[in-house]
Amino acid sequence: MGNLYLFGKVKTGSTYSSCCVIVKNMQRCAYAIPNASLFHNEIIMKLEKDAEESRISPTAFRAKLQEIASGLKTEIAKQLLDRNVSSFSMAPVKRKYAFELSDIPSGENYVLKINYPFKDPPLPSDLKGELFSALLGTHNSALELFLVKRKIKGPSWLSVSKFSTCPAQRVSWCKFEVIVDCPKDIQVSTSSKNVAEIPPVVVTAINMKTIVNEKQNVNEIVSASIICCHKAKIDTPILASEWMRPGMLSHFTVVRKLDGGIFPMGFAKEINDRNSKAGSNIISIESSERALLNRLMIELHKLDSDVLVGHNISGFDLDVLLHRAQACRVPSNMWSKIGRLKLCDA
Repeated sequence: MGNLYLFGKVKTGSTYSSCCVIVKNMQRCAYAIPNASLFHNEIIMKLEKDAEESRISPTAFRAKLQEIASGLKTEIAKQLLDRNVSSFSMAPVKRKYAFELSDIPSGENYVLKINYPFKDPPLPSDLKGELFSALLGTHNSALELFLVKRKIKGPSWLSVSKFSTCPAQRVSWCKFEVIVDCPKDIQVSTSSKNVAEIPPVVVTAINMKTIVNEKQNVNEIVSASIICCHKAKIDTPILASEWMRPGMLSHFTVVRKLDGGIFPMGFAKEINDRNSKAGSNIISIESSERALLNRLMIELHKLDSDVLVGHNISGFDLDVLLHRAQACRVPSNMWSKIGRLKLCDA
């Protein structure tokens, strides 16, 4: 529906916290390739020369281009209105084409740029008309358009010039959340101070133990352990001496009773002793699988992890975790804490 969610890090004092930027009002961007007869080379070249030599103003130059493209604009407008698209804009622009389609002229030429909201349906990619031979970019995603237009070429600091907050209706589990009404208010930061700083990320490894419920033929979770590196570097290796620094690593384990079973004698006392010695709850015992899942999600939320890792985590652990959350009727506002977006039950 035209909303884009960006997740990253924001500096807070000497530390870094998770942040969600909600980019609203993303627009589709398609290009209609006009027939060769529409933009006559001689006329265009004369107009460009007049504009270059200031015989006509830039405004007058753009008005002439709009006049030349009026028929094409009318034809595209009809296609949009037939699809109940009521809000759109069109303008002739110069673009370069360097791909393999033979019916599209290569090099730099004038095309008709079409913008309209993402909430409206895309135009068919194979659509053609009397005055245009092809449409390009009809099915580009909002994320692709954002990255290309904002010239984001990989991990980088972004500068947000205008934003607002809405703490009452948060859509993410991030510590900070802001709303940007125009994608153009986000730029790649050019500050040398910011570019030099690469924030550490919070990486959490998950390990689960399961048993097979033979009656239902499903995997059930009986324990889950997590170990977290709070300051993992993404640009250089972590030195052996850094692993032992205070606050670098933490761990937690939650275990539950099997149905109809009991914990061993002295098990609760042993856990209390270990927690007291550690100075925090590093082991938790629960009476059911649902309680185990809730406790695990709470601990994951506290860690505010950027990355989750594990042995075959995408092929087994996450699948089991989410299926067991559904089977045990763990509410979505609890199990969605494993990710960044806050989900609510319908």
